[in-house]
Amino acid sequence: MKNILYYLILIIPMIIGIWRYCIGIKSWINLILFILLPFILLICKFSYDLIKEKQNKIEKYSQEQRELTQDYKILNNEKNIEFLLQLAQEKSLFNEQENYQDAEAYLTEKFNLKQGELNNLLKENESRKDDLLRAALSYFISDDYNSSLLYFNKLLEDSNDPKKRVMAYSFKGEILLRILKLDESKKNSLDALEIFSNNNELLKNRVYAFELGRIYGNLGVIAKRENNLESAVFYYSKELHLFESLNEQFYRQYDFQMAKAHQKIYALYSGLNQSEKGYSNLIKAEKLLKGINHFKSGLFIDYANVLNSLGLYHVNKNAFDKADSFFLKALNVLPKINNEKERLRLQALTYSNVSQKEVNQFNLNKSHNLKQALNYSRKAKKVYLELKIYEDDNIEFQFGQSLGNLANILRYMGKYEESERTYKEVLVLRKKIAEKAPGFSSIKLADGYISYAMFLYDDLKKFDEAKEYAQKAILLYTPYIEVDPSLKHWINIANNIISNNN
Repeated sequence: MKNILYYLILIIPMIIGIWRYCIGIKSWINLILFILLPFILLICKFSYDLIKEKQNKIEKYSQEQRELTQDYKILNNEKNIEFLLQLAQEKSLFNEQENYQDAEAYLTEKFNLKQGELNNLLKENESRKDDLLRAALSYFISDDYNSSLLYFNKLLEDSNDPKKRVMAYSFKGEILLRILKLDESKKNSLDALEIFSNNNELLKNRVYAFELGRIYGNLGVIAKRENNLESAVFYYSKELHLFESLNEQFYRQYDFQMAKAHQKIYALYSGLNQSEKGYSNLIKAEKLLKGINHFKSGLFIDYANVLNSLGLYHVNKNAFDKADSFFLKALNVLPKINNEKERLRLQALTYSNVSQKEVNQFNLNKSHNLKQALNYSRKAKKVYLELKIYEDDNIEFQFGQSLGNLANILRYMGKYEESERTYKEVLVLRKKIAEKAPGFSSIKLADGYISYAMFLYDDLKKFDEAKEYAQKAILLYTPYIEVDPSLKHWINIANNIISNNN
């Protein structure tokens, strides 16, 4: 009925325009009635339909959330499992560095739970030992990974249900990745993928489709740590495409997941000195994160990381003013981050990046003063030392990068004794990290060896010791030449140090 009324309103002005022309009234009003007014009405109808479609998608998602929230207390209702899965998936989005109190507050707010209801829900479900998936998910949300693994393993022994098995394998893969058991994580994630490939109907459910995206992401992380560039790009791209598809179905509900996928693709290329290939991904990540209306602490963390990446990208392009603007934005975001550990980490990272910018300006123009570089580098070191209490490998890795920059600054300024001490600190840190997670960390250790070898050779004239470290660098670089051909440049420098008879 509404459509008939609309078409009548559309046709009547056209009829009037034709009638006026036929009886001899020649006026520009005829054109308005016959062409312009119907065209405007068509645009209005198209815009209305588009807005209505978006509203329906949002309402559909909101209704699902309301139904899950209403049903979550009914322990025998299958909706309870779906609700727990959504809680677990939301929890898994938080960076490992964020504490559980932040996640608990976010989950409580997102799912319209009263204070304490989340804990009550988890305790009730943990006690339901007859439903292994329910108990395993509750332990996962509570950060009790040992108990969660125990119940996921029991489920896999007892159940042939593909829905339950795919979730068990997927969440086991997530937990094992978090505790750095990469081979076991990979095996479980691939087992989950096999179930998805044999049960396509699972992807009709948004909760399971989301899980497939997370599996792709985890496999990408593992491939990256194995230095398998081709495989990592493949899995990250699959993750991105899946979340893009979900975002079309559920209006912009997956902007955050898409931004994270773009970030990971850029980080992969950047780590292998191919940042140009991933630059468009970085821009898209920044746009998506900036466009999300309601930031939680984790979003501010990711946004600050993206701003730092954009800053460094422009540093390497010698666009120093642009780099400064991104670093300033990152520093302005920091007060919005509630998690002290992450706020300090990002503060130290930004200080270190500003220092790197100053060093690049010096390398471009030797008359550039390094005083600011030294100032920011020492600020970064002071903050990183405050963070040592957390014993976090990610922070240790960044600290090693920052110290390497400090060692170079001291070298350029002729402070050789302090520079040598700092280079040795770098090598201790990078060796410790490389022993835990070989691959990309091994390349960074080799970078440390070659930098120290060049310092020993060119500045301290300790030729024998320089050759020793150059040889160590070659041994670490060699397995990764196929992945990153640019390493040949550093191998050539190392060979020059070794072959020189001075």
